[in-house]
Amino acid sequence: MITLWNLVLAGIVFLISRKIFGRKKLGKTPPGPTPLPFVGNALSFGKALHLTINKWSEQYGKIYQMYMLDKRTVVLSDVELAKKAYQIPALQGRPRLEMMEYEGVRHGIMLTSGQEWQEQRRFTLRHLRDFGFGKNYMESLILDEVDELIEWLKSQEGKPVSINRKFYLAVINSLWTILSGKRYSHTDPKLGRVFELLIT
Repeated sequence: MITLWNLVLAGIVFLISRKIFGRKKLGKTPPGPTPLPFVGNALSFGKALHLTINKWSEQYGKIYQMYMLDKRTVVLSDVELAKKAYQIPALQGRPRLEMMEYEGVRHGIMLTSGQEWQEQRRFTLRHLRDFGFGKNYMESLILDEVDELIEWLKSQEGKPVSINRKFYLAVINSLWTILSGKRYSHTDPKLGRVFELLIT
């Protein structure tokens, strides 16, 4: 007699076998750690992904592949290789974010690539220049944020810190300055509120 558990087990076995044996033959691919079905190499990342990536680059070489869940990701762990790769138009696209596409979001600077992205980039840069945002203005704006980050790091006196929030605040503050012409201190509660509305 077929039970619900038998059907569930058969479904799981089918999905795993399809994942393992149904993978497209990609020709010659870079070496890399062996992925698990569905989770890829995620269980090997540990708490410090950058250290794992560094370890794998020593083990597999300057070009290797890993799987972020079921997405194959090719890693270039050499600055010169990354610069050369950036010059190749076929490698300048962005990865597809299925979750965003599922929600119906397929356009905008964040999700486009190829011709559409180039047009939006040209449009954005042209109009920013029209508003007077040249190289010197942007450079001074970024340096203001860097100065505040450096002062904050010095104030921590060598203690371990999480800098994610501080980097987000710097980016949001830069964008806010461009849009409104007003810069906030990172300790200003108004900027903290904008951060919470955008990030959470």
